[in-house]
Amino acid sequence: MKLKNLVAVFLSAFTLLMVACDRPGNGNGGDGPSKITFRIFVENITTAGADVTVVPSDETALYYFDKVTKAEYESYKGDNAAFMKAMIDNLREFCKESGNSLASSISVGDDFHSYNGDLVPGTDYYIFAFALDSKLNPNSNLTLEAFTTESVQASNNTFQVSVNGGEITVTPSNNDPYFWDMMPTEECQGVSDSDLMNELVSYYQQMGYLDYYIVNGVDTFDYSQYMTPGNSYTVCVFGFNGVPTTALTKYTFTYTGSSSGGGSGSETTTLTGDVNMTIASAEAYYYGDCYDIGTNNWEMGLFDSTGNEFVIAEFFTVLSQSTPEGNYTITANAGDAGTAYSSDLDQEGYILPTYYGKQTSTGDIVDMAMIAAGSFSIAKSGANYTVALNLEDAVGHKVTGNYTGAIKVAMGEVASAQASVGSRANRIAARSALRRFSSVASLRPVMVKGVRAE
Repeated sequence: MKLKNLVAVFLSAFTLLMVACDRPGNGNGGDGPSKITFRIFVENITTAGADVTVVPSDETALYYFDKVTKAEYESYKGDNAAFMKAMIDNLREFCKESGNSLASSISVGDDFHSYNGDLVPGTDYYIFAFALDSKLNPNSNLTLEAFTTESVQASNNTFQVSVNGGEITVTPSNNDPYFWDMMPTEECQGVSDSDLMNELVSYYQQMGYLDYYIVNGVDTFDYSQYMTPGNSYTVCVFGFNGVPTTALTKYTFTYTGSSSGGGSGSETTTLTGDVNMTIASAEAYYYGDCYDIGTNNWEMGLFDSTGNEFVIAEFFTVLSQSTPEGNYTITANAGDAGTAYSSDLDQEGYILPTYYGKQTSTGDIVDMAMIAAGSFSIAKSGANYTVALNLEDAVGHKVTGNYTGAIKVAMGEVASAQASVGSRANRIAARSALRRFSSVASLRPVMVKGVRAE
């Protein structure tokens, strides 16, 4: 299902309102179907994508366009009225179930959409378009533009897998694109190779992370923090170009490394000694019970005078508390009042609170430490707060600092994806949806070992 850009959404919503208020009957202002026609341009066709531009004859008209396979369209046996009704009904149902705004898929004026990874190679498609009346019912003749995605050529790529501790390296025989990932062996037992490849692609496509798992050439990633000593794991590798282009290669091994997440823990820090931070400002964002676990969620940023050295922490208070004071212990199982999350990485390799960072004025990262232990306190006296840090990275380097002064407290914006994510597994993904501080937005520690950097 396509989603439009912000400008298109605004225009669609505004026009929907104006049409509903000002236009009778159909989009033409008359009693019969509108005379609106469409020009459709399909360009940059690949195995799994295409760029589509739709130009209506009336720039003020509401209309809907999307893709459909030739086989699905032909199942309506030429009944275009039934086809258009089915398409708009499907759109309404999708928006109802997904929570998306209907206006985000309704177009006004010239519109563009890139179907990137949404199409099946070697398949006949139509782009369809039709006008809508003020009640969003089909209100014109159907316009179709046919195209066929490119076929995928099978790849003769083969793969060698090597494991050194928690570091996994995949070496291909050529430079064709391929997908790879690692999982507990039990998760792929009893699953056919074809089903396993399809499930992996579908999962990461739905999560929006598929591009991060498709690579060329030799690729290495450290999975230490995701593995438990003595457990069996399987690496899955296959050529991929919109669809699998090779057979599945599986490599199963038993992890014999350290349970501390990479032996020395150096993959989670660049510090070579203790840090005492001079804190000049602080701000905290309140998210309420965004995890639906019975405690209030907070995110705090502590910054030096330049804003380029900082500690970002995520912590929890009781539901009745709307200010951030308290004593907080760092733990991977945070969620109770008085706890704060240890640092983690989301599935894209972006760092999640609690962490220490230092960067240059141009945003180049100088130091980064994922906080693994320790505590911090926040006390309030009048209008001022006193903050005391006593944090540690995975190898025991201290990150300390004290601050007395105002804390800017504001309500944070919670993404809809964070609703009802009480389980710990779901919370890791949801944590990255929290508002990031502007100076360290979506910080990705590309210099830290164990993070797949693009």
